[in-house]
Amino acid sequence: MQITDIDTHFGVDPGSDLDLSLGNLVSILRHHGIRQALTHALSGIQFDHATGNDDTWAACQAHPELFPIATVDPRRFVGMEAEIARRAEQGFVGYRFYPQRQGWAVDGQLCRRLLQAVAQTGKPAIISVAGAGDPTRLLRAAEGLELPLVLSGTSYGTVGEALAVLQEAPNFHLQMHMVALPFQVEEMAAVGAARLLFGSLTPAHYTRPTWAMIEASELSDADKALILGGNARRIFNLPDPEAHP
Repeated sequence: MQITDIDTHFGVDPGSDLDLSLGNLVSILRHHGIRQALTHALSGIQFDHATGNDDTWAACQAHPELFPIATVDPRRFVGMEAEIARRAEQGFVGYRFYPQRQGWAVDGQLCRRLLQAVAQTGKPAIISVAGAGDPTRLLRAAEGLELPLVLSGTSYGTVGEALAVLQEAPNFHLQMHMVALPFQVEEMAAVGAARLLFGSLTPAHYTRPTWAMIEASELSDADKALILGGNARRIFNLPDPEAHP
């Protein structure tokens, strides 16, 4: 089964003593036989999104198994929309947003402007929705916009709300990571396996646990293949890894 991990990163986190280097990321992916991963540089979240996106592009040029996903900090309002458009033209496959980490609201006007700019590129976006109410607020912020949105960061307390939002919005999807409860995979798949994607948060988190839960679930092999890679390749327009040994 070909695995595509939609949520990896590399760089330096001042609050962590983990090895988050690009070299370690690539080593972990190869150890687990993961031949495709979306990635972004932490410098784009914590320092400057233009510099971070340059770092991401360089890393993906050096490692063909990595695909660039751009980060944008809407607090830097001037030039935000130009950065979104420029990275789409450059070849980034999508966007990754961190409202809680950067301190902006998913139901604020900044978020609305951000999503409008992304919608114009035709690319998907992954956005963290860690708090109760965030999935619903994002649903309102994205009203009327036709772009694939992947919700990340849900927990046991918020996954039910996220699933309810997915039932309302066919363009919304859910990232599966840190899945640990019995039959949680089957419950999440109630919205349809085509709406779920695997993202590990490697190297800050272990790659294998959620992947193992998906493999051990009672879903069909076809549904497992969608979650672990097929949906990501469709939504982010990635090549088939079988065609690129």
